Amino acid sequence: MRFLIRIVLAALVVGVGVAGAADKASPAAGGKTAVKPIRVIILVGGHGYDKKNFEKAWGGHADITCEVWKGKPYTLFDDISKFDYDVIMTFNLSSGITEKQKANFLALLGKGVGMVAWHHSLANCQNWAEYEKIVGCKYWMKPGEKECKKVGKSGYAHDRYQMKIADADHPITKGMKDFQIDDESYYNQTFTTDAMKVLVTTEHPKSDKPIAWTNDYKGARIFGYQGGHDAKAWNNPGHRRLLGNGIRWAAGRKCVNTPMAAPVLQKQFKTLGETVAFIGACLDKKDYKTLAAAFDAAPTQKAFAQLAAVHAKTPLVKLYAEKKFPAKGGRFTLGGPGKELGGMKIDLRKFHGAWLLRTMR
Repeated sequence: MRFLIRIVLAALVVGVGVAGAADKASPAAGGKTAVKPIRVIILVGGHGYDKKNFEKAWGGHADITCEVWKGKPYTLFDDISKFDYDVIMTFNLSSGITEKQKANFLALLGKGVGMVAWHHSLANCQNWAEYEKIVGCKYWMKPGEKECKKVGKSGYAHDRYQMKIADADHPITKGMKDFQIDDESYYNQTFTTDAMKVLVTTEHPKSDKPIAWTNDYKGARIFGYQGGHDAKAWNNPGHRRLLGNGIRWAAGRKCVNTPMAAPVLQKQFKTLGETVAFIGACLDKKDYKTLAAAFDAAPTQKAFAQLAAVHAKTPLVKLYAEKKFPAKGGRFTLGGPGKELGGMKIDLRKFHGAWLLRTMR
């Protein structure tokens, strides 16, 4: 037992996190027992994805092993007599599941196999109403009807999203902090709320509020997660924590809930005056580190020096005293060729009602 505890603690120190004791164990060296990794089968197909970097989405967890199903998605359920996985993770976008495949899929859930419904798989099985009850959500590929009410087509948007931890006490999200992520989000979906527990939300206008949730389907553990589109999101610590713990929870294992360091959130501005005052103050102090952290892509030292020279002649606050951010639109540029910044440009974009510094060139 001491040997096992040392293994678990060592894994947590290096950040991979071992899930803790499980009901399935196998012999280890020296006659001790070791926790068997969670076995996950991933369904893909019907939607393109970054195959080269796909492992970044779910790899790197010492207690989780994932395998991508090689056949057409639902052929996994043709014969379940030798099924030996703890969790089914869907990353496919497919309909056309047969009645036999439906029955076998439901049988596995009834036997305690967990499920992670991830990203575009929320649009699976458009003509099987039970699928929405299982995963807790449906992305509508075309307008339809639910409970005698018309439903419009769902949509998607790529942007930077502010994620809020809605339940800091749940095993999946315990220890997590609010975070930002560059991702693809969905809107105008429908949700089954009776057995859902929402864990992560966003207020982005082009996204439904629920981002991650759990769902109890007749006792089966279902984790739903609409984020995690590509490698930008897959490298985000918030995504990795959510998906890893979602898998662990679905498998009935212990989640990794060590405190998560507060993420560095990009500085946001409400007014143009506030923005140029911040930039000018950093230039006065030659605090280029703080200024660089406020940009999406940190400018070069040469660019800072050029901007500082302009600011020394005429302070930025004075240059822009009579200007404001536009009331409409989400893009704005300071400066430009032959203009007040000596040919330099500072690009900004609007995010959740505030403005962010993007690039300086």
